[in-house]
This record gives sequence, structure tokens and C-alpha cells, in this order.
Amino acid sequence: MRLLIRHQYLSLVPVAALFFIFGTIYSTHRWESTRQLNKDQWTQRLGNQGTQQSHNGQNYDDPNCVDFPRDRLRDIQIVFRIGSTQPFDQISSHINNITNCISNLIVISDRVEEIGNGFWSHDIIADLPKVYWEGIDKDDDETDQTAGLKAYANINKGDSSWKQGKYASDRLTHRQGWLLDRFKFLPMVEYAYNVNPQAKWFYFIEADTYVVWDTLFQLLEQYDSRQAWYMGSPSPGRQLHGETTWFAYGGDGFILSRSAIQRLVTKDPVKDEESNNTNRTELSLTERWADIVKSDCCGDSVLGYALVRKGILLSGLYPIFNPHPLHGIPFGPSGKPYWCQPVLSLHKTWPGDVSALTQFVKHRSNEVCKFKP
Repeated sequence: MRLLIRHQYLSLVPVAALFFIFGTIYSTHRWESTRQLNKDQWTQRLGNQGTQQSHNGQNYDDPNCVDFPRDRLRDIQIVFRIGSTQPFDQISSHINNITNCISNLIVISDRVEEIGNGFWSHDIIADLPKVYWEGIDKDDDETDQTAGLKAYANINKGDSSWKQGKYASDRLTHRQGWLLDRFKFLPMVEYAYNVNPQAKWFYFIEADTYVVWDTLFQLLEQYDSRQAWYMGSPSPGRQLHGETTWFAYGGDGFILSRSAIQRLVTKDPVKDEESNNTNRTELSLTERWADIVKSDCCGDSVLGYALVRKGILLSGLYPIFNPHPLHGIPFGPSGKPYWCQPVLSLHKTWPGDVSALTQFVKHRSNEVCKFKP
């Protein structure tokens, strides 16, 4: 059996001509253009002080938030994943231009910090179960599995015996921060659900993800959150039964329905192989996949694999979730049929691009690609 089902009309192809695309995506009308959006483009077969702070409503001093449909946030939880080693101007640009109107923002990081607009980051690494810390204090050579956690433990756990040499700093290096990032994904999903279990949808983004909110809102209107949905830009992941699984690339964001998260975090009964009795339940999501998280480079890959093992398959919405940076989108004649495709997100968007895109969206012409009212 083939791993992927490819729909004849919506095959995986690159987006082209961003000026045409962004003329369409931030419309207040419904998606009723001459080209209808199908449900998906292919389907795979197979507690610390950093908790969310109160933030009452929008930034009403920001003129860009005047018409923002804040009622939509009752059903959608936005989760913003960052790291303490990321440039401050990147995070500041994001919260002042992209998530500036998101009143229920949850910020996930590896350090408790105030990031602006009344929000504090939650140190999700502090939530990691004991199994993640076992053996990291040994004197053996540092590996990619332990480098980030060792540096984090030195900074945050107060073990003075480590405060020397390469562990003397009170900040992570860029490499240590990158190696630590993969440990955030599974506890981040659990934490977001625990904070807001009433949300119908959970949208996970990071500091260099550019988001077009109207596209998100209109997209989710077409799906039933009572079904187990997992959406994003498809990337090949781990092997399962000799075939490649697919996961949603974290850089341009991914979406989980409440039903999907509930199934993912549920602790199913485990049968004893000898007695065939179900006398115990699974470990928590984060504990269950600890060994794989330690050995895999990427947390989004492990999350996708964990979802597959729960029977939740990726809906690869590409190019709606666009993994390309603004200046890296493929252009050319072959892309013409895909001009005016709605775009939800872009990746590797730097502060200068964020400001320019925000102004472009704000002052766009509604006549570039017309939608029916």
C-alpha cells in the first residue's frame, strides 16, 4: 500500500508570486474564489513562576488590533515557542507585529522571562520528568543528547559543582539552545492542553514564523475540531514498519485539534504480556517518548511519530503552511497556477521582513484576486 494518497488537483507544488498571494490572504470575505480550497492536499496512511500571566484583551493602543476578531480566540489557543538564545529583536518584532493582538498567548521557552505586552515565558524544560535528567551529571564526554540539558541544569538547578569551565556562563550558547529545543515539543503540547482544555484548536508557532491570522480563522472554519486533526507542512520523519512517517514542520507552525491532543495525551491501558491483564496504564506523553526525544535531532519529528502511533495522520496543507522564507519562495512560470493560493504562514522571517509584510498586508489592495462576498 502506498504511503501517500495524492489528490489529482492538489498535488504538492511550490508557491509562486508572493505579491499575488498576499493580495488574497488577508481578506475579510469567505474563501469562495474561483478555486475552492479542498480539505487537505494529501493524507498520510499509516509549575513554575513562568505560567501564563493575565492579559486582559488586546493591545488597544495598537491600531492594527482595532478590527481584530478577538472572539475567535475563544476557540483557538496560540502557543508561541521561543528560546532564551534567540535574538531579542526577533522576539520583540514578533510580539509587536504578529502576536500583538493575541490576548491568550502562551509562551514556551527554556527560561522564565518577561517578553513584553504583559506576557511571561513558561520554562517548559523545568517540567521535564526525572527520566530526562538521569545520567547527565556523569563525567563522560558531552554528546548532542546531553549538551543542552547539562547547560540548562547548570544555569537553573544551582549545582555549584558544575559552575566552572564551559558551564560557567549563566546563559545558554546558541548551539546549546538549539539542542535543547527538541525537548520542548511534547511537554509543550501537554502544557497547552492543561492551561486551556476548552480550546477547540491549538496552533503552535515559533519566533520566526510569520502568520496571516485571517487565513487561519477561515481555514479552521472548514474543519470539525471533534475529529483528530493534525495539520502543517509535510516533512519526512522516522521509519515505522519499514515506511517513512510524516510530521508537520515546526518552523511554519502546526495545528492540532482538541480531539487529537486528547487522544495523544490519553494514558491507554497496557496489557501484561504474561497474564494478558491490563493492570497498568501508559506513562505520560513526555515520559513515554523520552528515549526517542534524546536520540532524535528534532522535536517536531518525534511529535509527528507519537501522533502516528496514536493513529493520528498528518494532513499536509502545502503551500498554505509555507516552509520557505519570504526571499526563498520559488518563482517562475511553473508556479502561475498557484498564484492566489491562500498562505497561512512563512518560516525564517526576520524582523525587517516582519515589519514589511505587516505593512503590506495592512495596505494591500483587495482587487489583486477577488473573492465572492
